[in-house]
Amino acid sequence: MAKNNLLNNIIMKILSTVTFFLIFCLTSFSQTSTDLTMQPRQKTVPSHASSVDSTFWKTENKSNNRFWGNSTYLSSSINFSENNELDFNIGRTNGISTYPEKGLGYYSISSWGVGYGLTNTITQTKETFKAFYEYNFFPFKFIGNFGLRGEYIYDMTDKRNYLRPSIGLTFVYIDVSYNYSFLLNGEDDESYNNIYKHGLSIRLKYFLNKKNGKVIHL
Repeated sequence: MAKNNLLNNIIMKILSTVTFFLIFCLTSFSQTSTDLTMQPRQKTVPSHASSVDSTFWKTENKSNNRFWGNSTYLSSSINFSENNELDFNIGRTNGISTYPEKGLGYYSISSWGVGYGLTNTITQTKETFKAFYEYNFFPFKFIGNFGLRGEYIYDMTDKRNYLRPSIGLTFVYIDVSYNYSFLLNGEDDESYNNIYKHGLSIRLKYFLNKKNGKVIHL
């Protein structure tokens, strides 16, 4: 048992170091794709009008299939709770960047997928499997960014199930959020069995193979 715990601790340290380093490097040197052309939407102009309405919206990265999305999602997080947790997630993202001629542009990012986590307790390191859905909204110029996330967590070590909603701030590649994990099964003494309860998580993310789509007019 001691050897297994030592091995799991080493795996956690290696995963956290490598994942955070890779995501930091990818994020630092990434650039938003801007190779789409902007085309004005013009209305029929009466003969007495003095100007043309040339307002437009440009949307980048519009996917052909919303379920499959337009990029691959990678993330890793540390959750500070009753027992600290490290996880790694992979999935798909349907993200778009919308730019008006005047006013506020924004990112709208929906992601879903699966994950693997390790949780350190006093007695042992527990392994977890996760399924998640995440929505982020990030305006370009003003405060108003937020992130929502829901996770189903299966504790493979203790055969227990959790539901974890989260809410917080998103900065596209970094999320900071508050969460609470609800124990769905276990003994009557929930205070003993719930190994998470309240938590504060810091999540680093990256989106691979972002593809541009068509310009759409709203």
